[in-house]
Amino acid sequence: LYRKLYDEGLINASFYSAVNTGRGFNVSYLSGESRNPKKVYDEIIQELIRIQKEGFPEEDFARAKKAAYGNYVGRFGTVSAAASTLLVSHFSGLEGFDVVEAAANLTYQQVEAAFEKTLDPTLSALSVINPAENQ
Repeated sequence: LYRKLYDEGLINASFYSAVNTGRGFNVSYLSGESRNPKKVYDEIIQELIRIQKEGFPEEDFARAKKAAYGNYVGRFGTVSAAASTLLVSHFSGLEGFDVVEAAANLTYQQVEAAFEKTLDPTLSALSVINPAENQ
């Protein structure tokens, strides 16, 4: 989907996804620049609906798992990033390396089950910030 939206000029290289979690909450979001944010939003919702109906290939899961694991391990590459990661873990009630361990042990079946429960398109929102033109 990212490649399709990028090739169509709907998003640029600033577009990214992230997840924020804590005690009792989990927020997935996408962020970036677009000249047509409503179209991007609609495409994302359609893709979520398609994946919920059809599922997603295990090789996509394996690739995403490796990327997520690498991202978590990479957070310990600098003192400031490691401190931030450990602080967030602590206030979320986790031990410092719990997230890395969870990423390493995550299974396709767990993600498939969670996808059905947590990525509900009806619970989504589009937030658009339009820069002031005369500043």
